[in-house]
Amino acid sequence: DQGIIANAKHWVDNNQETNRNTVDSHVDERTQHEIYYTPFEGAIEAGVGSFMCSYNKINGFWSCENAGTLGDLKGELGFTDGWVMSDWGATHSTSINQGLDQEMPGADWMGPAALEALLASGDITMETVDDAALRVLTPLFAVGVMDDANDGALENNVTSAEHNALAR
Repeated sequence: DQGIIANAKHWVDNNQETNRNTVDSHVDERTQHEIYYTPFEGAIEAGVGSFMCSYNKINGFWSCENAGTLGDLKGELGFTDGWVMSDWGATHSTSINQGLDQEMPGADWMGPAALEALLASGDITMETVDDAALRVLTPLFAVGVMDDANDGALENNVTSAEHNALAR
């Protein structure tokens, strides 16, 4: 009711911080479902709005471009009303086809130029881009970020000297 969207992280098999940018977690399907997915299922049941994929690899693929685990999240686990964002700097490719909806921070891999090139080459579809955008917007609308009751936030200049001073 305060306009906050919960984020569950780190999706998934992020078991340790040492070498988290290079470790490759090898997890079989049964273990994945019986142990590692369970807490995230609880987050989905509680209405979490977004997931953040982790830095590690999972069975040879980076978490944020792992079609298997992101497919499980959005498919069989039923995460349909929210989006998947990368952890800061955890994006290694334009992995929208694999299930990543938003690159954080910035847009090195999933910005307009990259997506437009992939659309032009036929490597992604507009339906995939629209789905990612809808996944991001759905929780924003659900918590009222886009409502008129948001005190004109869409028109606010949040880079004004006053806002910068407030942030500092």
